[in-house]
Amino acid sequence: MPIKTALLCFALFFPFAVIQARDVQVIQLTQQQNNVLGMPFTESFIDYSGQLKLESVREPFYADKFVRTGEKILSYGFLNGVVWIHGAVANTSGSNAYLLLEYSNIDTVDLFYYHKGRLHTVEAGSHRPLERNAFPAAGYSFLLPAPDSSGKPLEFWLRVRSGNSVIIPLTAVTAEGLWGSYVRMYGAELIYGGIILALFFYNLSLYRWVKERSYLYYIGYLSALGAYVLLYLRGLRVFMGQGVADFICQYGVSLVAIAYMFGISFAISFLKGKIYAPKLTKVLQVINWFMCITLITCFTGHRAAAIHQEEILSLVTPILIIILSISVYQKKYKPAFYFLLAWSILLLVIVFFAASVLGLFKVQTWTLQAISIGSGVEVILLSFTLGFRYLLLKRETIHLITQHNVLLEQQVKERTSELQDAMERLSAGNAVKNQLLGIVSHDFKTPVSNLRWLMEQAQSGNNSTERLGKLQKEIDTELNRIAFTMDNILHWSLTQMDKIEPKAESIDLKQLVQEVLNDNRVAAKKKNIVLTATVVEGVCVHADIGQLRLVLLNLLHNAIKFTHAGGEVTAGAAWSLDSGRVELYVADTGVGMTQEDVNRLMDAGSFYSRQGTSHEKGTGMGIKLCKEFIEANGGILKVKSELNEGAYFYFSLPVCK
Repeated sequence: MPIKTALLCFALFFPFAVIQARDVQVIQLTQQQNNVLGMPFTESFIDYSGQLKLESVREPFYADKFVRTGEKILSYGFLNGVVWIHGAVANTSGSNAYLLLEYSNIDTVDLFYYHKGRLHTVEAGSHRPLERNAFPAAGYSFLLPAPDSSGKPLEFWLRVRSGNSVIIPLTAVTAEGLWGSYVRMYGAELIYGGIILALFFYNLSLYRWVKERSYLYYIGYLSALGAYVLLYLRGLRVFMGQGVADFICQYGVSLVAIAYMFGISFAISFLKGKIYAPKLTKVLQVINWFMCITLITCFTGHRAAAIHQEEILSLVTPILIIILSISVYQKKYKPAFYFLLAWSILLLVIVFFAASVLGLFKVQTWTLQAISIGSGVEVILLSFTLGFRYLLLKRETIHLITQHNVLLEQQVKERTSELQDAMERLSAGNAVKNQLLGIVSHDFKTPVSNLRWLMEQAQSGNNSTERLGKLQKEIDTELNRIAFTMDNILHWSLTQMDKIEPKAESIDLKQLVQEVLNDNRVAAKKKNIVLTATVVEGVCVHADIGQLRLVLLNLLHNAIKFTHAGGEVTAGAAWSLDSGRVELYVADTGVGMTQEDVNRLMDAGSFYSRQGTSHEKGTGMGIKLCKEFIEANGGILKVKSELNEGAYFYFSLPVCK
C-alpha cells in the first residue's frame, strides 16, 4: 500500500517536477550589472492557435517545445499567433527590478509569475490603459516583486500578441539602469525630433517668402513622416494622454499613406513631372488614389489590411519616385539628383528594416532606429533640393531681367525691382538654412559625445551606487544641455529670419561664466583638463545673454578641443583699458596656432577647422558664429597665439548701464 501511494503521488506531481527540472538560464541583476538585454537568456515558443493558457504551456508536452532564444531581439514579421517567452531573473542589487519591452506596437502582453506561492498576472499593451505600465514611457514596463527570503530566481512567462510586426526587445533593469536603457533605445529620436522641428520652421518661413506650392507639400510630408516615426513607430504617443494614444494606436498607420500622398505631390511639383515625365506622373497620381483607399480601409477598422496595403505601397512609391528622378535628371534638371539620392536612401532603409523583421538579418538594438535615421537623412537631403532650386530660380531671374531690358526699358525697371526683392528674400532664406544646418551638426556633437561617454561609464560594471547617482545627474545635465541648445538654435534661426536685433540686458558675468564652465565639465573631465574661472567681482556687461552664452560655449569648446590631456583652460573677465568696456577672454595651454592659421581662422569669407588633440572634428561654424554675435553686440573678436604656446581669445563689450 505505501508503494502504491508513492507511485500515485509521483504521477500526480510529475509534470511539476519536470517543469522545475528545466534548465532556465537566469538573468542576473546586481549593483554593477543593472541593465541586461534579457532575450538571449530566455526560451520561446509560438502558439499558432492563440488559445493556450499558462497551465497548458507549463505541461511537459508544451514545455519541451520551448527553444533557447539566443538573439538580442526576437522578430517574427506578421505572425498570426501568440509568442510565449519563458525566463528567470535574480535580483541582488538591493533596488527595484523591472522588465521592459522597448517596442510600442504590441497589441497585448501578459506577464505571469509565481511569488510566495501565488500566481500573479500583469496585463499591458497598446490596446490596454496606459496606467498598466509601471511608469509612463514608450514601450511597456513591469515592476517585479522583491526577492523572497529563499533567494531563488523569479521565474516568469510572457504572452505576446500583435497585429503588427512582432518585434520583442526584452530588457531587465534595476531602478539605476532605467536611464541607460531608455537613452540607448530613444536617444536618436531626440535628435530626430530636433531636426524635424528645425526643418519645419525653416521651410514654413521660406514658403512665406517664395509662395511656391512645393514647400507646402514638403512641410506636409515632413509633418506626417515625423508624426509616424515618433508617435506611432517609436511610441512617444504615451505622453499625449490616453485618448490621443488610443487614436494614434488605432489609426496611426494612416500617417504613412498621408506622408506618401504629400511626398508624391512634392515630387511631381518640384521635379516638374507633368512637363518632363507626363506618363510616369499619371502613374504616381494613380498611386495617390490608392493611398486614399488605404486611408478608407484604415479608418473603417480594417487595420491589418491597411498595413499590408502600405507595405506594398511603401516599396512601390519610392521606386517610382526614383525612376521619375532619374528620368528628369537625364533631361538636365539637376535638382533631381538630390531627390534620387534621398529616396534611394529611404528605400534602402525600408528594405533593410523589412528584411530584418522577416528574419533575413538579425535584429539589433539600432535596427529599431533605422527608420528614424534613414528618414532623417532623407528629409535633410530633400531640404537641400529646395536650396538647389533657389540657385535655378536665381539663374532664371537673371535671364528674365536680361530679356526685359531688351524689350522695354521702363517695364524692366519696375519688374527688376520686384525680382530683386524676391532674390534678396530667397538669398536670406538660403543663408539661414545653411547656417542652421551647420549649427545643428556643430552644437549637438559635443553633448551627444559626452552622453555616450557617460553611458559607457554607467555600463562599465564597476560603479558603486553613489557613482551611478553622480553619473545619472551628469546624464541629466547633458540631456538638459541638448534641450537648451535646441531651443537656442531655434530662437537664433527665428531672429535671423525676422531680422530681429539683439536684446541687450545687464549680465552678471561671474554667474554666466560659471554656468558655461559647468556645461563643459564633462568634456573637460574626459581629457583631464582643469577649468578655471577668473572674473573680477561685480563686473557686468550690456549684451544679449543668449548670444553671449553661445559665444562663451563655443570658445570653451574649442579651447578644450585643442588642449592636451592634463592641460588647463581659463575663462575670465576684467575691466578693459578702454573706458566703459569689459574685456572677456578664454585662454588655454593647448597646441596654439601659427600666424597663418590665425589669419585663416579669422577670415570672414571662409570656414576653417582642424582636428583636436583627441582627433575631434569640427565645421568651423563655431568661430564664425562667435564673430557674428560679438559684432552684433558691439565688439570684435581677437586672438593671440603662438605654436605650442596655447591661445588667448578675447573681446570687449560695453559695461552694463
